[in-house]
Amino acid sequence: MIDSEARRRVEQLFRNAGISAPLMVAPVSSEDERVFVLAPGSVELLPDLGELTIALQETLGRKVWITDDRTYWTDTEPFR
Repeated sequence: MIDSEARRRVEQLFRNAGISAPLMVAPVSSEDERVFVLAPGSVELLPDLGELTIALQETLGRKVWITDDRTYWTDTEPFR
């Protein structure tokens, strides 16, 4: 479970990176990871994918992946 402060920080990190759409995540089998699935073409527009990933990992205390591959990650749900 992610607390409300961490959720707000994650949303702010994405906004600072230019992503304002609602955040979607892929279901994962382990609570120690999170996969953010962005709109197609979004990842290449991020100013610094590595920096954003590290900041998210530090905020969530989990492994984080960011993708816009909706052909592989077809099941998504809102980030809560």
